[in-house]
Parts: sequence; C-alpha cells; structure tokens
Amino acid sequence: MERSLQKRKGMKTNNKRKGFIIDNEHHIIHDMGCEFLLKERGVQLREVETYNPKFWQCKHCAMHAYVNYGAKDYKKMDQYIAFFKRVGLTMGDVRYLYVSMRAITELKDGAMIIHKGEDTWKLVPMEGSKKVLLYHNNYSIRHGKRIFSGKFHLQGGNNEGRYAQQALHYIYEYKWTLEHAMPMKAQAVEKKRVPHAKKKSLWQRLTGWFAAKEERKDKIEKEEKVEAVSKPEEVKHEEVLKEDNYCLTVKGFHLTEKRELPEDGLRCIYLWNGFDGIMHWDVGVYSSVHGNFFMEFGPGKDKRVTPRNRVIAWKCVNEVEIKTV
Repeated sequence: MERSLQKRKGMKTNNKRKGFIIDNEHHIIHDMGCEFLLKERGVQLREVETYNPKFWQCKHCAMHAYVNYGAKDYKKMDQYIAFFKRVGLTMGDVRYLYVSMRAITELKDGAMIIHKGEDTWKLVPMEGSKKVLLYHNNYSIRHGKRIFSGKFHLQGGNNEGRYAQQALHYIYEYKWTLEHAMPMKAQAVEKKRVPHAKKKSLWQRLTGWFAAKEERKDKIEKEEKVEAVSKPEEVKHEEVLKEDNYCLTVKGFHLTEKRELPEDGLRCIYLWNGFDGIMHWDVGVYSSVHGNFFMEFGPGKDKRVTPRNRVIAWKCVNEVEIKTV
C-alpha cells in the first residue's frame, strides 16, 4: 500500500503499537515506529502483524523490531535495551533469541523470563559481572508427563554463573525426554540411598575418562556421517516452500552440487537443509573468500553464517517473488 509522507510521520508517534512495515521494493522489514521511514519518499510500503525473518532487517530499528516480535511486554523497550547492555548481549544475540530461538520474553524484578516451548527459564544478572544465573522451571513427572509448579531451580547447580550467550545456547539445545529424565531421577534416588559411595581408584577414573572420550569421538563421527547423507540430491523443478505467513516458489534455482555458485557479494535467496531434515530459506550474501552464505543485520556487522555444504540451491533475490498466504 502506498503511504504519503504525512501518514508515515504518524508512525513515529505510534511506536508502541505492535506491528511491522515491509518495503517490497528493497526487500526490507521495519519496525512500526522506524524513524528512517520518514526520510523515504515514493516507496511501496505494506503493514503486517507478524515478523518475517526472510526480509532484510533495517539496521535503524533492528532492536525495536526484535523486541516487538518476541517480548510480551514490548512496551518496556528502554528496560530491555538496558538489560541487554548489562549482560553483554549484542544485536546478533538479540536476533538469535527472538528470531532463531523463537522465544517469548518478559521482564520481572530485574530478571528476564524466557518461554521456549513448554519450558520457562530465567536469566538473573550477577552483581558486578556480565554473567548471569540461569534458572529453570521446577516440575514433577506424572503418567509420563511433566507437571510444572511455577517455581524455579538453579540449572546445573552452577552458582558461578555463565555468560548470557552461553545461557541462550543452553536453552536452545535443551530437549526434555522421558527416557532421559527417568535415569536421572533413578540416579538421584540412588544417591540418597548411598550417600557415602566408595571412591573410585585412579585407574578406574582414567579408564572411565578414556572410554568417555572414545564414546564422544564415535558420536561426532556418526553425526558427521548423518549430516553428509542428509543433504538431498536435488531440488524439485518447482516446489512451494511455506514458512510462517509467507511462501516461496522454488523454480530455476542454481544447484550448489553442480558447482553453480553466485558471484562474490551477490545478494540472493538460498535454500539450506537444517539438522531437523527440513528445507529452510534465507536472504543473504555469498562470500567466495570464506565459501559461505551469510545474513548480515544490525550495526556492528553481526552475521549468521550458513556453510556452503549445507546450502542446496540459490537464486538472485531480484528474480524471486515471495508471496503472503
């Protein structure tokens, strides 16, 4: 929808409203209150309610857009910016939190509550340090399902803290399964029964360490083999990929397995195979020097890198049409 300059000026006073503005011509997404839009003239703009990470994020309103996207209390923008600065989270980390992790957050009593899936976490800043204490929701297991109590415990008993980036990565990688939880529960019960277990000898500790090392090595080799064979041989001639409220028609894409790689610095849409076996797509740039595709966003040139061996196909961004569904 075409907006006049006067109408765009009204957006500045309405920056507490949840929503986004898409510049279809330049393939850029803005926060609803982006002041940079006031300088644009004759540009086709469209309002949307949901954030689409496939568009190039405007660096002028990136922080506001990310918080707008994932925070329940997004009107506390100043408090969020102060919190991120206190714990050392960069613009790229904030994008990782909201866009990659798809987490929902809220600020409460100086801490940040993070909801991801059915789990709830809490980041509590430590005094005089950039580190945080990571808390996880308490739960009990009944009939194979978790019952949450609404209270928290210090995750892993680590009272020395960890950096906020490490905490976010831990949350992202955390997966609860009943098969994993039951042995841990049994070990806890057994530990209570035998509080003074016999200490292992030096030889037992050494052999155990070498066995665990070999087990980790075998696990890494198996994961590398699975990753190598998980890449599809080819992309269908024409296929429609849907993510969130947007769809992309895959037609005429260049296959990387045929060594059809873009020129250095070319902005393109590339398809890549995730560890979950699902095909994803991103808008980014190819670097022939490093041999990777990457998305660049926000000040400071924060990047999300996708290795070339995970990219299946690509096409120049100007030759691809993205539609809403």
